[in-house]
Amino acid sequence: MNYELASELAEAGFPQQRGHAKIYPDGVVLIGQYGGRGVDIPTLEELIEACGDLQFQSLTRYSLTKWRAYAKRGGKGNFILGKGSTPSEAVARLWLALNKK
Repeated sequence: MNYELASELAEAGFPQQRGHAKIYPDGVVLIGQYGGRGVDIPTLEELIEACGDLQFQSLTRYSLTKWRAYAKRGGKGNFILGKGSTPSEAVARLWLALNKK
């Protein structure tokens, strides 16, 4: 996950945890408690869990480098989609779509 997407998650309210891997604007990743402008890099499992058990539906690879994550919201046929070049990116974009204000 790149800094821009991790930062977008943090700004949208994705929980930041102590001791988590953090990415910095220059792309450096550090694990532990460091200050500065670093933001968490959530794991795929954390992203899926944050989408909600009843909302998250599936994660699908639809080409060599493209992934789609789906969640169900509301009634029949009402799906929300997140796309990305990795599974984590697709689910992160899905979480952002689910938490759009």
